[in-house]
Amino acid sequence: MKAGILYAVCFYGCNKIDYKGKDLLFILKEGARRVGATITGETSYDFYPQGTSAVLMLAESHYAIHTFPEKKKAVACFHTCGNIDSWEAIKVVAHLLEAEKIISKKIDFDGYYFTLPET
Repeated sequence: MKAGILYAVCFYGCNKIDYKGKDLLFILKEGARRVGATITGETSYDFYPQGTSAVLMLAESHYAIHTFPEKKKAVACFHTCGNIDSWEAIKVVAHLLEAEKIISKKIDFDGYYFTLPET
């Protein structure tokens, strides 16, 4: 089993960004379904006056997204273990947010060990 893949993603120029929690959860679920991930839980929080955070718990790990409507931007992480690669899920989310641009960083944890500096 793979140790895990993490995508850190920024979605820019989102024309559909002023979603509430239930809507963002729907978007994340659509992405998860596309890659065959197993959804085990969900939560969201709507900020006042704007912005939302949503987390989808997966048997394979999690997806999380945070929106910034005033900047037409969303930032997200898509972390999975096993044989699931979330790139197709990211494309689904980008399409549903109507993002004009995506910037992402992929970290593959297989064979890598991370340590924190001593304090």
